[in-house]
Amino acid sequence: MSNEARDFLNRWYAFVEKQDPALLDALVAEDAMISSPAFYTPKQSKPYVTAILNAVIQGFEDFIYTKEWVDGNEIILEFETRIGDKKLKGIDRITV
Repeated sequence: MSNEARDFLNRWYAFVEKQDPALLDALVAEDAMISSPAFYTPKQSKPYVTAILNAVIQGFEDFIYTKEWVDGNEIILEFETRIGDKKLKGIDRITV
């Protein structure tokens, strides 16, 4: 794992734990892009990405990362969470 990826992950986990929008803002690139099954096409803009990620993290309950894969600057984080009585499992794919 690159030092850049390790540093990013440390800061990412701090954001997830504290749910502090300022921590997220420092992590997201100006040209960030987010893809989701909820969107028809990827959305690209830092304000959009940070708004979505802040809303999602606040809506999740019992959020936990269960697995981590890193290849250079490519990161995949598997998570489990719930919203109300619905359990969810998914991944975050991040390019540093």
